[in-house]
Amino acid sequence: MNSTHALNARLAGIRRKPLTLMPNFPEVAERWENWWNFKADRPLLIGYVSRPGTAVPLESGFNLLDQPASYVASRRAYVESKIWLGDTIPSARIELGPVALGGMLGAPLKLMENEGTTWQDPIIHDWDYLPPLALDPENRWFKIVSMLADAMAQDAAGDYAVMLPELGGAVDVLSNLRDPNLLCLDVLECPEKIRQAAMQVVESWQTVFSAQYQKIAGHGAVPIQWLGCWSDRPYAITTCDFNYMISPDAFIDICMPSIHEQAARAGRSVFHLDGAPRHVQALIDDPAITAIQYTPGDGTPSALAYLDMFKRIQAAGKPVIVTTGAEEVKELVRNLDRRGLVFRITPMRSEQMGADLLKILEQA
Repeated sequence: MNSTHALNARLAGIRRKPLTLMPNFPEVAERWENWWNFKADRPLLIGYVSRPGTAVPLESGFNLLDQPASYVASRRAYVESKIWLGDTIPSARIELGPVALGGMLGAPLKLMENEGTTWQDPIIHDWDYLPPLALDPENRWFKIVSMLADAMAQDAAGDYAVMLPELGGAVDVLSNLRDPNLLCLDVLECPEKIRQAAMQVVESWQTVFSAQYQKIAGHGAVPIQWLGCWSDRPYAITTCDFNYMISPDAFIDICMPSIHEQAARAGRSVFHLDGAPRHVQALIDDPAITAIQYTPGDGTPSALAYLDMFKRIQAAGKPVIVTTGAEEVKELVRNLDRRGLVFRITPMRSEQMGADLLKILEQA
């Protein structure tokens, strides 16, 4: 049995076992698996609230990255401080902030504990003299993530899920390594160099992505990504937040090759489309993109405004994850296909709100 089949078999075995913090995990995992195949029995619901009277640890835990025992204890405390609603799998993330792969490729990484995020300083100053884009196994951040994956998976097995770090899409990584404003100019002046560099980044991404899946599943723990989907096969959350700065033609020409490659190598993918709906047709047309999640951009909080877009996505046989407020759920349910539909509710204000929404979805 090759490594891919062995991992898939291990994941299929993991999803048959209940979790201490989610005894109905096998049922929820089956619903997620059906959603991937556009045959869920009802829309799925993602949301959680803080447990009353429980102190909530800082979500990032950046100050504990070099203390694995304390880090794991903090992550477990975080999971136990939440009430996980609907089809939300209790989980804690190995956290290095957004587009973590940039730090693993040598960008100086600044941890902002109070803000719960990170920043990276650019290291690409001339496309003719690129720094190495191959992963160095001795990179500090890669070693920390590998260590924490081992430690968290051992603690989480049978209890909760381990969420992989948000590695980022290849062009978003380059945006951090270069500087978004400069990369916009590069789109006009040297698009081929961006495409080539992005494909190099994909190679490093696959090394980290595969290693994390193998480590977490190897300990019998549930591996998931930041959107919270379960899958019987490894899946990637492909992204390109840089796309809001460029035209559809430039997106297809420069960004889609590496997006397609990441999605194809993972086997399954959800594309995180953040406020740039003009690019959706390219994603619909790519057979490697399995599903699409949409977050309305600043100033356009309504998901209902994009109802026609969701219908187009579903008409192509691709499931959707809709990030929206609770007040829009009834109308969206009436207009979309429940077999390929997930609601990610922000904010989820109470446990009762979750119960009320779940009742609406069960009657859909």
